[in-house]
Amino acid sequence: MNQTADHPVDTLKAAHGGEKVAVTESVPLYLLQAAGLQNATPAEFSEAAEQGTDPPAAVLNETLQLFASRTVKALLANTRTAGAATRQVEQAASVAGIPVVTVTETLPASIDDYVTWQSGQIDQLTAALGRATA
Repeated sequence: MNQTADHPVDTLKAAHGGEKVAVTESVPLYLLQAAGLQNATPAEFSEAAEQGTDPPAAVLNETLQLFASRTVKALLANTRTAGAATRQVEQAASVAGIPVVTVTETLPASIDDYVTWQSGQIDQLTAALGRATA
């Protein structure tokens, strides 16, 4: 894909590149990489969420600390991997005032095309990071 300076990912990268975020699992990792954002989530947490299992208690605590310490600017949460640990992480982000951006791994029925779907997720992340740094 030939990106131009006004491409939404380039705009996101220019405004927020280098900032740390957290994820519930790996779906948004390509976007984060393209936007120059750092995933601060312990790999074991994301792997457990993907497998539908609970992460070890120490890993869950390490993940929760990302929000308590305000280490991350946003949480990207995949709606399809919701479990007790991911709900706990989402709640910790909300309590800390850290924006939660929901992402999906498949095109929602309410959206007609791929570009609209992905652009919407990029726009939501950009807005969340703007709120986090305001």
